[in-house]
Amino acid sequence: MTETQPEASKVGQRSPYSSHTEQVRRSRVLGQLVGLEARTVCLSAPGGYGKTILLGQWSDEDPRRFVHLRGHSQLSDVYLVIAQFFDSLRSIGIAASIRDPRPPGDLLTWHLSVLPAVVEACREVGEPVVVAIDDATAMSDPTWDSFLDCLADNLPPRSTVCVATRATAPGSFRRRRSQPSSLELRADVLALDAMECAELIERLGVRLTDDEFHVFMERTEGWPALVYLAGRAVRDGHVPSALPAASDGAIDDFIRDSILDPLDDEMLDFLLTVSVLDELTGPLCRAVSGFDDSLRRLRELARSNSLIVPVDHTGRRFRMHGLLGDFLSEELQARSQTLWRAAHTAASTAQEAAGDLDSAIHHASASGDDDLLSGHVWTHAPRLIGSGRASILRRWLDDLSSDRIEHNCRLSVVAAWTAQHHGDPSLMDHYRLAAEQASETPGQEEMRPYIDFLSVSLGADGVEASAELAAGCLEQMSNSDPWRAGVCFHRGAALFLLGRAQEALEEMERGRALAHAFEYPLVEALTLATMFLAQHRREDRLHAHSTFGELCALADHIDAGDDAAPVAAPIFTALAFGHQLVGASSDARHAANTALRLTSRLGRIAPWHAVSGRLLLAKVFLAFGEASRATALLAEADDLTGPQSACPLNDELRTEVRRALAVADDPATQAGELTMAEIRVLQYLPTHLTFPDIADELYVSRYTVKTQALAVYRKLGVHSRSDAVERARLLGLLPAK
Repeated sequence: MTETQPEASKVGQRSPYSSHTEQVRRSRVLGQLVGLEARTVCLSAPGGYGKTILLGQWSDEDPRRFVHLRGHSQLSDVYLVIAQFFDSLRSIGIAASIRDPRPPGDLLTWHLSVLPAVVEACREVGEPVVVAIDDATAMSDPTWDSFLDCLADNLPPRSTVCVATRATAPGSFRRRRSQPSSLELRADVLALDAMECAELIERLGVRLTDDEFHVFMERTEGWPALVYLAGRAVRDGHVPSALPAASDGAIDDFIRDSILDPLDDEMLDFLLTVSVLDELTGPLCRAVSGFDDSLRRLRELARSNSLIVPVDHTGRRFRMHGLLGDFLSEELQARSQTLWRAAHTAASTAQEAAGDLDSAIHHASASGDDDLLSGHVWTHAPRLIGSGRASILRRWLDDLSSDRIEHNCRLSVVAAWTAQHHGDPSLMDHYRLAAEQASETPGQEEMRPYIDFLSVSLGADGVEASAELAAGCLEQMSNSDPWRAGVCFHRGAALFLLGRAQEALEEMERGRALAHAFEYPLVEALTLATMFLAQHRREDRLHAHSTFGELCALADHIDAGDDAAPVAAPIFTALAFGHQLVGASSDARHAANTALRLTSRLGRIAPWHAVSGRLLLAKVFLAFGEASRATALLAEADDLTGPQSACPLNDELRTEVRRALAVADDPATQAGELTMAEIRVLQYLPTHLTFPDIADELYVSRYTVKTQALAVYRKLGVHSRSDAVERARLLGLLPAK
């Protein structure tokens, strides 16, 4: 037995597994092990998880004596471990009289001679013990299972058999998992917790801030060997604080020696290719690696604790340790830049098809294929812009350099729209000009209408030019083009500003139908808001009422908070105006305040609204009886008036506000005190309906209508129906003629 080394420890003796990291006591895990009476314990984790150190700490603190046996990753002869078992028992004075069994020559000898000898030795042990077999990775032969069963079934009560392995638990232990006397601790339990990690790196002389420590823990995931090596690398200045990288020499060597070397070439190729993925699934790995049996490989790796862990209980989703994934990705890139880019390209295509757009964009960016990247962004940009989620586009683009965006026409156009939604006209114009230049590249001619659409939105050449340019865009776009809904809205708005209300309504109706079909709630709400204002000015009371109801319902889904897109300002302006018309003062005031906040952020974007929006809000505040605020809004509108915003509608609105301000100076006017019921009656006064007819329309008595009409006269400071209508028009309570 000269080739074996008996190993045993008693209470108070120093463990043969002591090392520099033993000073970090594994209190949390030891609490589950010391004094444990489970018959079987399996410590199952990759190399570097401190299994050997943990066995030493356990043996130092457990009142039972330990019988230490060592397997080996290359040791497949169970008889050599049995020989260690017998020598260890004799060395600590237990079962001193036992004799080694004859080495088995065949399976019959194993069962008739070796196993009975093991059973006899176990029965000779007169006290509870812990038999710990370290480095038991090669325990895959059925003879190992029968040996472990002999130990678990025949050692004295309160004894425990423990194996520490880099692979999954031995078959004998797996069959006992459902029994309360069985315990398996895997990598998630054996990892260092935050306190243990902090103690270890502090002993290394490393000082980290709270934020740095959080990142350090996130990167190492408590893998003890990586915590130690990464902490040492930070201490020695090899890597930035709290950002250990797999490219550090010591970490690199550990991963190669402990993790990769045991893998066969095919499995290593598989892992190198899929290392670019954050989440691993069978279909995704198959798309990236080309291995049809990807799910089987993932499950095999998960069972062997080599590199990946499940992220749910379905056995279909896995992830790779962050540092390991980084190392493998860097290794793939070092071996072949072409293969590394191809893996990212395949991952991008697969993730886009699966609906994981963030991952698709990330991989497309990493692949260096700007056609693929811009294709993904361009495909989803209209939906994200049209639904008010341009912040997602901004997040995608923030990861790209300005040069990369500017040299791609589609990316430049999307960047310009993103800048518009965040109220940055200078940046919007910058990317519009970049798109103009990029469009001169051969093959980019089809981008012309989309660049022109940006000019329409900016309105730099005036309202009439915007209407004509929008018409040209529509001629060049197909009927199914997802950008068409926005162009229809802008052209309709321009026609409305030019006083061509009927044409505007027809164009916006087309745009509204497209926006609804494409599910662009922001564009649909903008269109409905402008349609409502156009119908109101045409005194199309029935359609205006219906459109306003649709707008209110849709506006509930439009962000009105601090992060709301400034381009939503016309929506809330129309809401404020409409709520004020029906006497919903609280809703009108809330919408008006939101509209003012967003309008102030629009700047030079939509210069027509900078004027018309303020004038409409001035009419709203006049109806509230706040002439001073209306005066300030009129002054702002006058300051912002120029060639870009000049149009008949703004001229009409300005005249109406000035006349209304003159009327508001009359102390007899108390328009701000009109009730909702009185405002409803006021809407019928311009018609030819008599009071009884109005009563029938409102389902109230004729006496109620007469009382409310007289109250309207009194609060408007007039004495007749015609004078009430005229003053209400001046104050913006009724459409102008």
